[in-house]
Amino acid sequence: MKVKPWTGIGQCFCSLLAAAVICISISHLRAYNLYSYFSSVSSNLSDEVGRRRELAITKV
Repeated sequence: MKVKPWTGIGQCFCSLLAAAVICISISHLRAYNLYSYFSSVSSNLSDEVGRRRELAITKV
């Protein structure tokens, strides 16, 4: 019985995929917290940019 060369690659890929899924599910909560933090920071930055733009327009 010959072992096909891609079966080892497939098993390795499947184990890597399983490990990635486990890591993603563990860090999903952390990633969501980071995402909400960054979105709040970016919204604050865009508000600040809008305020400065309004100030620049009113000065002109």
